[in-house]
Amino acid sequence: MITTLADAWVNLKGVPNIVGILVGGVTALIAATVALLGAVIAALVSLRNTRKTLDHAKETLEVARASSARAAATFIAEKRQKWIDELRADVAAHLAESQEYLWKWDGARQRAAEVMNDNALLLDDRTTKMKVLALEFSDKNGVIDRSHQERHHRLRFRLNPNEADHLRLRDYLDEIRKIFDDTARIKDRDTAIALIARLETLVAEADTLTNEILKTEWERVKQEVAYPDRMIAKIPPPA
Repeated sequence: MITTLADAWVNLKGVPNIVGILVGGVTALIAATVALLGAVIAALVSLRNTRKTLDHAKETLEVARASSARAAATFIAEKRQKWIDELRADVAAHLAESQEYLWKWDGARQRAAEVMNDNALLLDDRTTKMKVLALEFSDKNGVIDRSHQERHHRLRFRLNPNEADHLRLRDYLDEIRKIFDDTARIKDRDTAIALIARLETLVAEADTLTNEILKTEWERVKQEVAYPDRMIAKIPPPA
């Protein structure tokens, strides 16, 4: 019976090649430990490399996403700038043409009155001259009328019905167009003068409001270029 460490050692010594066995076991344990440490170190290195790769991929993705957002924002800003330029040009031409149209009508009526009141001309001569004046005016007036009507609809389509300032400008344009049409039907000069006065008021109000709209849109252009992520985030996904 083994009762002490010395007894155990005596028994172990009786085992053939016990020293070799013990040394072999220790060597195997050390080898296994070294292999395990090697595997752990290799796994840690691999994990670090994987993290670096993922971090690099994430950075690349962020750069690509930021570049894409900025490109989209720049594209939209360019379209908005084009919209601003076209609105400015169209409104300026439209308001000027509206005033010119009414002034031409007023001038035509004055010339007609002068012809009809010219007692130095025979009635037939006055009638002939009136027809010539009417024909010349009709040709020029028809071109202006078509241009004005086309631009009127183009401006209305360009404006956003969901924005208050845009709706107000559309109302001004609609009233200007109505005056434009009414001018051809009036008979007396007092009514013509009243329409001209109203048109001048509308032109001034439309001019001021257009400047406010253009300023607002220009601020949007600057914000879209400076903060592309916010601009992209506002775009709803497709249904």
